[in-house]
Amino acid sequence: MLKVSRLWERLCQLQLESLFRTVATCNPQPARIRRLKTNATKKEDIQELKTLVTKHTGSWSYDWRPAFLELKQHYEAGGTTITKPLLVTYNLPRGASRYYQVRAQDIPRPAIWSNFTFAAHVKKLAQSKVSRLMHRHLYRKQITHTDAVHAIIMLLFKDASLRPYVSTEAFNIALSFCYKNSNISSARKLFNIMDDIHVTISAETFNIMLRGAAARKDLHNFTYLLRVMTGRGVSPDGDTWIAFLMVIKDKRVKLLITRYMRESGMLKDAAMLQPVVGQIIDIEFASHLADDQDVESFVLLMDSRYGPNWLSTHAGNQMCYIFGENGLVSQAIEVLGLMVDRGCQPDNVTLHIFLGHCRRLRQPQRAIELLQLFKLQYNVSPNQDEYDSMFMLAWRSKLMNCCRVIWRVACLEAAVSYRMQELVLRSLLCNTPEHPRTTTQRFIKTAAKVIIGIDIHSSTSSEELDPRWKTMQLLSQFSSTGEDRERSLRLAKQIIARDLDATRHYKLSGNLTDLFAEALALDRSWEDEAIVQRPIMWKIQHALDVVIHLHAKTASRHTLSRPSRSVVSPS
Repeated sequence: MLKVSRLWERLCQLQLESLFRTVATCNPQPARIRRLKTNATKKEDIQELKTLVTKHTGSWSYDWRPAFLELKQHYEAGGTTITKPLLVTYNLPRGASRYYQVRAQDIPRPAIWSNFTFAAHVKKLAQSKVSRLMHRHLYRKQITHTDAVHAIIMLLFKDASLRPYVSTEAFNIALSFCYKNSNISSARKLFNIMDDIHVTISAETFNIMLRGAAARKDLHNFTYLLRVMTGRGVSPDGDTWIAFLMVIKDKRVKLLITRYMRESGMLKDAAMLQPVVGQIIDIEFASHLADDQDVESFVLLMDSRYGPNWLSTHAGNQMCYIFGENGLVSQAIEVLGLMVDRGCQPDNVTLHIFLGHCRRLRQPQRAIELLQLFKLQYNVSPNQDEYDSMFMLAWRSKLMNCCRVIWRVACLEAAVSYRMQELVLRSLLCNTPEHPRTTTQRFIKTAAKVIIGIDIHSSTSSEELDPRWKTMQLLSQFSSTGEDRERSLRLAKQIIARDLDATRHYKLSGNLTDLFAEALALDRSWEDEAIVQRPIMWKIQHALDVVIHLHAKTASRHTLSRPSRSVVSPS
C-alpha cells in the first residue's frame, strides 16, 4: 500500500512538472480560427468565426496555464500576500438593523454623509431582502426588489454631490452585489466610475471581478482581468488563487494546482487552507469513498496532507451530501459530529442537505429529530428551501396533517416555495375522479382542501368565501368545465392568496417541531382503512389545528377553529 501511494505521488509530481513546464503564449488566432477562415462556407461556421475572433482578439486564449504562470510568477517573486484576509468586509455599526421585508425606497438614508455612513448605507441596501411572498405586496409586480436596490445604488454612485464620500469599501460592496445578481454591465460602469474619480482599486476589487468570472467558468475573461490587475501593479493575494481554482473545470488540473500550492507553502494559514480544500473536497472524498473507505481513514489522510485545520463548514457539507447521495446517512451524521468537534458551525445548507436525505428515504421522524437538533444545539431555523424539502417529504409520504402544519407555518414565515404553491393549487382544483380508486388519487383530490384556510373564516374574507366546510364542499363538487370551473379556479386562487398573506397579520403559537410530531402521530392513526375512506368534510373537521395569534401584543388570542388534538380514532 505504501509503495502504491509513493508511486501515485511520483506520477502526480511528473504530471505537475510537465504541465507547468509548458509556457502558453498569447495566440490571438488559434488553429480553430485559422481553419474557419480558410473553410468557412456555412452560415453557422461564419457566425462561430465572428464569435471566436471577437473573444480572442487582443487577449489570451482559453488555456488555464497563462493565468497560472502569471500567479506563479508573482508568488515566487514575493509579490503575493497569502495570509491576508480573503475579503475585507465593511462592518456595520454595532446594533445596526438588517432590513428584511422592506422596500428598497423605504430604507432610510443617513442624516449626515461621510465615508463611513455612505459605505454602511450601500451595505444595508445590498443586504436587504424581500421574500417571494412579500414581494407582490411591496412592489405590485412593477419591479423586482433586486432591480430597485440596483437602481438606488447606481444613483448613489452617480450623484456628484456624494462623490467626496465614496470609498473603495463602498465600491467593493456594490461590485459584489452586481456580480451576485449577474449584472455585469453595471459592474463595468462602477469600475469606470472608480477610474474616473481616482478611487484606489485594491486587490479585493479585482478579486470580486475575478470571482464573478469564475462563477461563470469564464476562463477567458478571468485571464484578461488578471492581466489588468498585475498590469496596474496590484499584486494577487490568497483570494486570487482561490478564484483561480473556482474557474477551473478539469478536476485533475484542480488537484495539481492544489498540490503546487501545498508544496509551495501557501496553505499554512487556515484562512487560505479551508477555502482551497473546499474547492477539491468533493473530488478527494468521492475518490476515497469509491474505494470503500470510511470517514475516519479519510480524515487521517487529509490530516496527513493538510494538517488538522482543513475542515470547514463548506467542506463538511459536501461530505454530508456525498454520503447521503450514496444512502449512507449514518456516516453523514458522523461527519456532522466531526464538524462540531473541530469547531465548524452547521448552517442552513447543512440542514437542507439532511432534510433532502430524509425526503429521499421517506423518514419524517428523522426529519423532526433533525429540526429539533439544529434548533436547540446550532440555533439554525428552516428557511424556504428547508420548508420545501419538508413539504415534499410529507406530500410524497401522503401525510396530510404534516402537509397542513408545514404549509401553514411556511405561510406565517413567508417561506412558501413556488413548487409548494403549485402543488396545493392543483390539488385544490382537483375534483376527479368522483370515486378515487387508488390512495394517490384520493390523496391528491383531498389534500389541499385539508391543508389550506388559515383565516378563511375572518370577517375580512371575501363574500365568495363561505365558512370553511362550505367552501371546500363547493370546490369538491364543481365540474371540470364551464362557468363553475372558472369560479372554482377564482375561488382556489383567492383562498391561497389569503393563506400567503397571513404572514402580515399572524404569527405561530408554539413551535414547528412539536406541531410536526403531533401531526405525524395523527397521520399514522389515519392510516386505518376506515379513516382513509372517510369524506373530505370529516377530515377537514378532524385535522390538526395550528394555533396562531395576531402580531399586535395586545391582540386577543386567535385560533383556527378548535383545540388541537394528537390522535383521532374512527367512530
